[in-house]
This record gives sequence, C-alpha cells and structure tokens, in this order.
Amino acid sequence: MKIKIGAKILSSIFVVQLLFGFIISIRQTVFADASKNLQISAIVPPHVSDFQFEFVLDHDQIETEKSIVSYKITYGAKKSAYFPTNTKLIVDWDTSTAVNETSIFDYVEKSATDAYGDTKPIVNHKNHTITWTIKNLPAGTTGKSVSLVFKINKTSEQTAKPFTIRALMSNQYLELPEQKTTGLLINTYPPQSPSNQAPSVPVLQKLLF
Repeated sequence: MKIKIGAKILSSIFVVQLLFGFIISIRQTVFADASKNLQISAIVPPHVSDFQFEFVLDHDQIETEKSIVSYKITYGAKKSAYFPTNTKLIVDWDTSTAVNETSIFDYVEKSATDAYGDTKPIVNHKNHTITWTIKNLPAGTTGKSVSLVFKINKTSEQTAKPFTIRALMSNQYLELPEQKTTGLLINTYPPQSPSNQAPSVPVLQKLLF
C-alpha cells in the first residue's frame, strides 16, 4: 500500500512539473513574440546646424552724413530641422551707450520690417531691444530676413567710442550662438574757444566698422 501511495505522489509531482514547465514555455514564447513586434519611437530635437542665422550691417543702407545705419538679420529653418519651431529674434543695442549713459543709437520708428507670417516687431525703448516672435516657422523655410534702422545721436564726448549691437535667435529646442557687429564712433571738434570750453556738439561724426 505504501508503495502505491508513493508512486501516486511521485506521479503527481511529475505532472505538476510538466505543467509548470509548459506554462513557462508558453510565457517565454509570448514574450518573444511581443518583443519582435515592439516598436520604439523617440523625438530627436534639431541642432544648431539645422538653422540659418546671420546678423550684418547693411552696407547699402549707410548714410554717414545723416548718421543713419541699417542692420539686417537673415534667418531660417532647414529641412533637417524637421519640426516647425516657435522662433524668437532679438536685436539688442543696450550696451551701445556713451560715457554719460545716453544711448549712442536711437531706433528709427517703424523702420523694422515684419518677419515670417506677418510677425510684427515689438520695440522696447527702455531696454533697447526689438523682438520678433514667430509662432510657427516651418522646416525648410530659409532665406527670410528682417531689417531695422538706427540714427546715431550726437554726443559731447571728445573720444572715439566703440559700440556693439547684438542679435539673438532661439526656439523651444535651443538658443543659437549670439551674433554681433561692432563699430567705432569718432567725433571731430573745431579748435577750442578762448574760454577753453569744447563745443556742445561735434562738427563731424565718423563711423568705422
């Protein structure tokens, strides 16, 4: 009797082991099939090289006698950018100040042109910035440009004054390296008067870029 009971127990254990092994085999097969059908997708953001950005002095729009200078930003998003971008352009002339903290430049009102999508420039006279916020710049849109004009203020300084105007471009993915142009404003005065006081304004202003 004991032998029969033992045989039954061993038989039951053997059956359980077979069932357990079968279940594991099925689970492994299902997991393998699922792994074969698994697809992984990831968004790769664009790089700086996927965008166009250049800030230059427009030499065709310099009127030295009137102390008028024009600047131009050329911008765009190459096809390799893939996604449309919320693009921001900024021109900053805040650091272009004389010794007495007055601005060397004054923005000529309404001279800044619209950006892509009829985007209007926003002028901040207090911070000396002009900003264009383009809500949707499609990939593959290149060669676009905006321009703006500055008038140089006359100062009583008797020394050459260097100046810098900066331009920035950014979007929701990255900020491009800053671009800037530099120049030198030279005031030429007549001989001093007998009272040894210099005239309040120069008789000639020269711009060197």
